Amino acid sequence: MNPRLNPRHFPAMVLIGVVGLGGGLLAGNALMGELAVIRTALQLTSYHFFSTNLTLLLVALLFHGEELGRAVRGADPRLLGQLAAITLAGFLLVGFVAPEVHRIYYDETIYENIGQSLAVEHRAEMCNEGEVAYGVYRCQRGEYNKQPNGFPYLLAVAFQIFGTDEAVAHWVNCLAFTLSIPVLFLIGALGFGHPRAGLFAALVQALTPENLLWGHTTSAETSAALMGALMAVNSSPPRRARVSEWRMR
Repeated sequence: MNPRLNPRHFPAMVLIGVVGLGGGLLAGNALMGELAVIRTALQLTSYHFFSTNLTLLLVALLFHGEELGRAVRGADPRLLGQLAAITLAGFLLVGFVAPEVHRIYYDETIYENIGQSLAVEHRAEMCNEGEVAYGVYRCQRGEYNKQPNGFPYLLAVAFQIFGTDEAVAHWVNCLAFTLSIPVLFLIGALGFGHPRAGLFAALVQALTPENLLWGHTTSAETSAALMGALMAVNSSPPRRARVSEWRMR
C-alpha cells in the first residue's frame, strides 16, 4: 500500500467519489434530458444520496472516535465543565425560553412537508395534493421544489424516529443550535490559540437573542449555520497546542 494513503482518509475519499459520481450523472441528465425528467430523477434519488452521505459521515466518526475520545479525556476538567455549563444554558434558553414560532412562514412549511415526504415515501417533493387516511400519509401530486433538501432530510430522519409532528421539527433546530455552541468554542479556541477565547465565543453564541429566536423555528438557517461552522473548524490551520493540552490558567 502506498504509505501516503492513510486509512482514516478512506471515508472522505469514498464520500467525494459518491458525490462526484452523482453530480456527474445529474449533469449528464441535465445536458441530455428534459427538465421534467431531471426533476423526477431528483425526486426519486435524493433520499438515497442523502442516506449514503449520512452513513459515510457516521463511518467517518467511527474511524475518528478513538482520537476524539482521547482529546476529551485529556482536556482540562474545568474547561469541559465550563463549556458544558454554557452549552446547557444555551439549550435551556432556546428550548424553554425562546418562543416556538415560524419566522419564514411558507418556506418553513415547505421544509416540513418535504421532510414528511422523504420520511414516509422516500421522495424529495412538496405535496400539492395528498391526504392522511387512517394514519397513513399519501401524496397524489408532488412537486420537486427549489429549496435544497439537506434540512428536510434532517427533519425526515427525526420524523422516522419520533413521528411526524411539528414539535419534532422545532426540536431539531433546538438541537442544531445547541450543537453550534461547542463548535463555536472550537472556532474561537483554534482561531486565537487559547480556550478562553473559545469559551467567550460559545457564550456569545448561547446568549445572543437573535440566535435564540431563530433556533426555535423550523427554518433552515440554524442547521446551515451549524454546517458552515463545522466546515470552518475542519478547514482551520493546525495549531501547535493540541486540544488535549489546553488548560485554564
